[in-house]
Amino acid sequence: MVTRFLRLFGLVGLALCIGTLVRADDSVRSPQRFAPVEDETHLMTLLETRSVQREIGLTKTQSDQLQILHSTQFKRNNPLLMQYRDANSNPIKRAEIGRQLELQTREFRREIRDLLTPSQARRLVQISIQHAGYKAAALPEVVDELGITAQQLQAIKKELDIREAEWRKLETEAGETRIREFPKSGLKWDAYLQSRPYLDLRKKLAADIAALDRRIASEIERSLSPAQRQKFQAMRGDPFDPEKHRTADDPKTP
Repeated sequence: MVTRFLRLFGLVGLALCIGTLVRADDSVRSPQRFAPVEDETHLMTLLETRSVQREIGLTKTQSDQLQILHSTQFKRNNPLLMQYRDANSNPIKRAEIGRQLELQTREFRREIRDLLTPSQARRLVQISIQHAGYKAAALPEVVDELGITAQQLQAIKKELDIREAEWRKLETEAGETRIREFPKSGLKWDAYLQSRPYLDLRKKLAADIAALDRRIASEIERSLSPAQRQKFQAMRGDPFDPEKHRTADDPKTP
């Protein structure tokens, strides 16, 4: 995934905006999910889930056109992503490549919306915002609709970078604790994963991440004006419930 690729090389704000790359061989694809994964904001990935397709009434013709567009985006983005990786020691060049990628991503999202009807595009963006939560403040559609200034966007991306760094620290500390405590438990791995110490560790990590998210959300909210905050909330639209689209033929898994 591009998000993982960019997080690996430290461009978190841009990672929020870039869609998932298709594989070079389009015939090799992951099984289609029924519902979006948590925090998913990429329009193309959302459109590959059955519940979102049914929610917006995506047609077979539109689906075929979107796959062609997705493949084209891969060919456009991949050379820049490789350049970004290779410029790891050149922050000026990386910043320039990042700006090019952001422009390409904006264009890609516009092209996706153009293949949909206005009502389909509007609902898709609403679902994207609902899944992103406070991170949606950096999405191109939100930036444009709210009139977020360059200074505001810089502040928002700074908070998102802080969140990423602190989240990684929490995950690393939890992983180190797990590695340290597992041998002491005397249990087999499967049994350890069901043990009280491990479950408590998972519970503490979840609580720490939730607290981090609340703090970052508050900081991002404070960067918006009262009118922007009100409009941001309205952009979410009606709550999206994937389960209302599930049929007897759908798998029970996500």
